[in-house]
Amino acid sequence: AGGAAGLFVTWLVVKGLVALGPTNLPRLEEIQVGVPIVLFTFMAALVTGALFGILPAWKVSRSAVGRVVASTGNRAGAGPTHARTRHALIIAEFALSLILLTGAGLLIKSFTRLHDVGVGFDTANLLTVQIQLPSSNYPTTIERVQWFDELVERASTFPGVTAASAITWLPLAGAGTGTSFWVNDRPIPPAGELPIADIRWIHPDYHTTMGIPLVAGRLFDDRDAPEGPMGVVVSQFVAEEFWPNQDPLGKTISMPWNDTLVAEVIGVVGDIRHGGPTQLPRSMLYWNHRQFQSFNDMTIVLRTANDPTTVANTLRREVLAMDRNLPVFNVRTMDSYFADSLAQARFSMIALGSFAGMAILLACIGIFGVMSYSVNQRTKEIGVRMALGARGSTVAGQIVRQAAALIGVAVLVGVAGSLALSRFLEGMVFEISPSDPTTLFAVSLGLTAVALVACYIPAYRASTVDPVVALRGE
Repeated sequence: AGGAAGLFVTWLVVKGLVALGPTNLPRLEEIQVGVPIVLFTFMAALVTGALFGILPAWKVSRSAVGRVVASTGNRAGAGPTHARTRHALIIAEFALSLILLTGAGLLIKSFTRLHDVGVGFDTANLLTVQIQLPSSNYPTTIERVQWFDELVERASTFPGVTAASAITWLPLAGAGTGTSFWVNDRPIPPAGELPIADIRWIHPDYHTTMGIPLVAGRLFDDRDAPEGPMGVVVSQFVAEEFWPNQDPLGKTISMPWNDTLVAEVIGVVGDIRHGGPTQLPRSMLYWNHRQFQSFNDMTIVLRTANDPTTVANTLRREVLAMDRNLPVFNVRTMDSYFADSLAQARFSMIALGSFAGMAILLACIGIFGVMSYSVNQRTKEIGVRMALGARGSTVAGQIVRQAAALIGVAVLVGVAGSLALSRFLEGMVFEISPSDPTTLFAVSLGLTAVALVACYIPAYRASTVDPVVALRGE
């Protein structure tokens, strides 16, 4: 029954997590519960139930009838062996709960760091729409440039739109392209050692629309005409990598794209994390799409004052008005892309947090049950002590102190287990140590408080025992 219930709960959890949607979880195949795992879980539940049910029965069956009869009543299970077993169960339950809760705490803290680090620009109130121009209808570069420029200009006048632009290979969208390059004020490295940079073609207002800060120089404007000198905007990573403690403006770089391109650095912008918060910034080269375009699709980016989805239909109508045969696809907010980049971290946090919550609940129930049972076995002792003048608060305090000693041992075991298993979390946490002392202290303190509350209830009951009732059966 326990195994079947566990499988049913597992199925409900997976279905519930999947129902959250693709923006909150990794791909479905990454979280499906396979048949081997289900069978293992079911067999583990059966074996566990059998062991904890059969072993006591087997032990009782081997006991002499006289001892069994003599042990009935309040003194049943009061021997030192039984006490040690109960204490070991309390320590094991608490320590395992602490290990799970520590892991969940680390993942929560890591997820918070990921969210705070961000991706280098403001993802709020951004709508993205991908558009591809067929080469048969727009065969020349100038036609494609003019079409995208006109759409961006129209979109910037939509009600609620504060800025509009366009880019190839949108950040966080997965796709991208890169090539080798070199700077012209130093010797050219051998072919196999050339640095690599991501390259993007952008509409001049792209960085302003996205909220990527300008660090030095200027952004693209009307001075960067198609027939004029070619300029390039580089990321701060490039400036610091190739011109440390120097002014990168006016420097030139070369890129082997068709005929070798030579461009002057006209601006430096902030770094972005193209693949999400877990990826470090890397070299980025931004080119003006009016000066250099060898593609026919771009992603339109609109920043709005409020909910960006409210302008999606307006943009669709505008595209159809310009060309009724053009497809409009990947209509998404930038927040949804950002959520996707955090999906794996979010899922790990939710999953381990759920397991930790269940472990805490089971541990509290177990501690409460074991302590209640222990108090019940000591009813005669408690009655005698209270009959001799012991106060209820003294009795309750002694029981809580005994439980606190067990919990102290359990904390030490749990902390040691958390430190031993921390290496398994190294690839799952971000910018924090898997043995983060703050998390270990907070979890230990919080779980100890919860466990002491679970111990206090049977201790309070013991303090209200009537000595006459406790001794009546003797």
